[in-house]
Amino acid sequence: LGVILGNWIIAEATGAYLAARLTDKGRSGDFLFFLSQVLFLLIFPFVIIFARLFKHLLGVPWGQGLGFGVIFGISFLTTFALSILHGGLFTLACKLKAKTRGFLQEAVASVYLWETVGTVLGGLFLTYLGLPYLNLFQIVALVGFLNVVSVFIFFKVFSFPVKMGRIVFILVLLFLFSLVLWQASFFLQRWTIEKKLYPLEVLESQNSYYGNIIVAKGHKQITFFYNGIPTIVTPYPDYTFVEEFGNFALLFHPQPREVLIIGGGAGGLILQALRHSVKRIDYVELDPTLINLLKRFPSQVTSHELNDSRVHIATTDGIYFLKHTARYYDVILVGMPYPSELMLNRYFTQDFFTLVKKRLAPQGIISFFLPGSTTYMGPELRDLNFGILNALRKVFFYQRIIPGDYNLYFGSDSPFVENPADLLNRQIIQRNIKTYLLVPEYLRYRLDAQRLRWFQGYAFKATKMVNRDLQPLAVFKTLLFWSKQYSPWLLKLLRSFEKINLTGLSFLLLAITLVIILLFKKTSSKNPASCKALAVVYVIFSSGFFGMLISLILFFIFQIELGYLYHWLGLLLSLYMAGSAIGGYLASGPFKRLRPLRFLVGLELALVLSGLLIIGLLKVDVLRPLFQNVVTYAMLLFAAGFLSGCEFITSVRFLLKERLPFFSSSARLYATDLLGGCLAGFLSGVLFIPVLGVVGSCVAICLFKLSSIIIVFAARLFNPPQ
Repeated sequence: LGVILGNWIIAEATGAYLAARLTDKGRSGDFLFFLSQVLFLLIFPFVIIFARLFKHLLGVPWGQGLGFGVIFGISFLTTFALSILHGGLFTLACKLKAKTRGFLQEAVASVYLWETVGTVLGGLFLTYLGLPYLNLFQIVALVGFLNVVSVFIFFKVFSFPVKMGRIVFILVLLFLFSLVLWQASFFLQRWTIEKKLYPLEVLESQNSYYGNIIVAKGHKQITFFYNGIPTIVTPYPDYTFVEEFGNFALLFHPQPREVLIIGGGAGGLILQALRHSVKRIDYVELDPTLINLLKRFPSQVTSHELNDSRVHIATTDGIYFLKHTARYYDVILVGMPYPSELMLNRYFTQDFFTLVKKRLAPQGIISFFLPGSTTYMGPELRDLNFGILNALRKVFFYQRIIPGDYNLYFGSDSPFVENPADLLNRQIIQRNIKTYLLVPEYLRYRLDAQRLRWFQGYAFKATKMVNRDLQPLAVFKTLLFWSKQYSPWLLKLLRSFEKINLTGLSFLLLAITLVIILLFKKTSSKNPASCKALAVVYVIFSSGFFGMLISLILFFIFQIELGYLYHWLGLLLSLYMAGSAIGGYLASGPFKRLRPLRFLVGLELALVLSGLLIIGLLKVDVLRPLFQNVVTYAMLLFAAGFLSGCEFITSVRFLLKERLPFFSSSARLYATDLLGGCLAGFLSGVLFIPVLGVVGSCVAICLFKLSSIIIVFAARLFNPPQ
């Protein structure tokens, strides 16, 4: 996701810069604005088609993983055309608005405000109406209708050197194109998905607040894809995994009665647990749409599971459920996928295991699984497993690992998890459980002490770090493991990130700051205005970086503390953008009497204080409960957006005051802001949050903003006001 977002922002910045260059050379901004709107509408549906069918076009099977280089290239091709047009529209809109407003500063502030308002409304629409109720091609068609309306308004306001008849003809064609696209949306939706999953037969495709679910049939099986990943297969699941994961923990327990399954329960796992004569199974699945589709396309297994009176389904976040349930469980099975992203990492941390322990009955057992190997574990796979095992050891007195192609983990304060194979076989006989795989010979093979000693032999070289909520080590280790499989060339770069710490980053920022100050000293006598302009550009770059990273950090903390984000994501993003719009508006109004450079320093200090505030809320025990209130996140995100919006418009005011080429410079500022956000998007999930941790990342961005304050002061020192 960071790669895709980064490519989008790079192209946006490129579009803003190119539009400025073209208009500076005398090209008609009116024509370029009109052309960009038309091309945006025409290209959009083909981008969606390409994004869905690129594997089919390249002859890559739908289930095959892709390396980082391929992902980067495909995402670049997919996003480049649209985002370069979108980025250029900001610069062109500023130029056109200046014709009616007269004052350049007010024109930029107005465009910035309305773009932000559009982003807020678009985000809310997409989150709460678009994705849950419309397919992608219908959404594109609606965007097309809006484009036609905006182009019509454009010609009502601005003169254009083309006969009105031609304009009306083009608008009618665009309207008809959008209308045809709307009518054809269901066909295109189904056709692209069928091509994507060929030779499977697509039975259903639905979007929800949480993701996309596709139900496909092939080889006498029905597969439920969640966000493109096969999640449930019926009626023939992976019997080896289902029988092992669904039985071992319950066999270790002398009398399991209350069972909790978090994720992945339907399709065999629940059925295995029901065979142990349990009294109650609570099955937590995030997305209710998945449960509804399982009921619409039932198999004998899923019908039995979901209709058994002992099974109680809760469609919510697993951590949220644990924090709010009053029940105690004999066995908790965590069926979540590997910790490949920050959201999933929450289920494999010391903090999560501590929460689980509070909801376990005496002698209770937790079980989960991680990728493994029966022959050799490389450093990446080894550290992924041991970072999480170290977290388990911090919480539970007894731990057991069953090594294999996937490693099964068990944690408990009861020694029952150390029961031998013969005792487990006795449990199977006493409970009258019919198993296909867990026969005495296989149990002795899987629980062989020599296999466990082989696994434990890796402990000497394994990481001693502990996977935590605020230090998600497992995400980085999973990325290393994935890179070794699909992008070996990337592995060396990612390994170098492991050596980065706050001390090294501090020296890097100090070196950059000193180089810029020396540059000021050298050029101040020849071109004093350019020194201040460079300082402002540095401020905006760091602000773009700060805004993106602090938003991601707050979203991550939200998930950790409250256990759910999905319904709130659109609203929280909108609050950030609303703060940005209001900040930009005030900077162009009541705040415009303030001296731009001095005001920028004040805004920079406020951003540093906001970063320090987040650190304080995390580290001070008395303040930490404030993060369990949605209002805290709303206020912090609004404040971050407000300060960023103020900074952008204040920087534009400074460019005007210094009489620098306005449209070129404002475009550069916009591009610089986007590039700062792009870099933060790239590095947040692979360096800052996983390696430095949440607190370390906050310290790093505060240091970044302090360096920009020093640079602004240096610019004033070498170029004092006349």
